[in-house]
Amino acid sequence: MHVRDGRRSIEPLEMDAVPTESRPQTPANERGAILLDLMMACGVALIVGGALVTTSVRQSAHRAVNHETTLANNAIADVFARLRGLPFADLPSLHGTGFDVPNHLGGPGGLTAQPGDPDGLPGEIQVAVYASGGSTVLYRVTVTVAWRGAAGNRRERVIGLIGERRS
Repeated sequence: MHVRDGRRSIEPLEMDAVPTESRPQTPANERGAILLDLMMACGVALIVGGALVTTSVRQSAHRAVNHETTLANNAIADVFARLRGLPFADLPSLHGTGFDVPNHLGGPGGLTAQPGDPDGLPGEIQVAVYASGGSTVLYRVTVTVAWRGAAGNRRERVIGLIGERRS
């Protein structure tokens, strides 16, 4: 320490002035250990980050498939509801009829028809006589939605029996 004009000042400490015994020493077998620890931490971070990205991508794809399946099932339920409201004699004329699947807002084009679909619509209604006896007829109605979506070609099908109501 020096005293100059009533002020104290400290001289800078030079490394050569510090005895080598008091300097922190890294043991020879631990030299480079920090670099290895850093490399291992980076490797673990990459693995964890990759797992998170993979999980996120799979969850997004799963959500898209669920959304498409919900649209298809809602459209099938709507078709059956409309069929119940039609005159019974009109059911056979609907055989082979296609229909569009609305999107989540109710607009057209919710699902894309599979390549090669003859009418370009993802939905189809099939009507066949299931049983008949006397004046009673029971129709087997198959409503199918076949689309190309997030998981490739997909299909949902519901089969129901519709008979004439008697009052």
